Amino acid sequence: MATLAADPQPGWEAVTRAADLRPGDVVSWDYKTERASGHAVIIAGMPSQAKDGSWVVKIYDATSSPHAEDSRPDDA
Repeated sequence: MATLAADPQPGWEAVTRAADLRPGDVVSWDYKTERASGHAVIIAGMPSQAKDGSWVVKIYDATSSPHAEDSRPDDA
């Protein structure tokens, strides 16, 4: 999340700490591979810090490839 702070883009604001995310924020990042150019999600809830120090936040994600603890139904 810190990359934008080093290279600001018009219309975007860097969020360098997960604690600063708010519902409705759009988070995007570059992830260039042969099949992908990046990803974006919409923050759906307030972040909370887990016991291990990591951050957990509910998101809206339209990817076709489930990952992590994806809560979407396993259907077509």
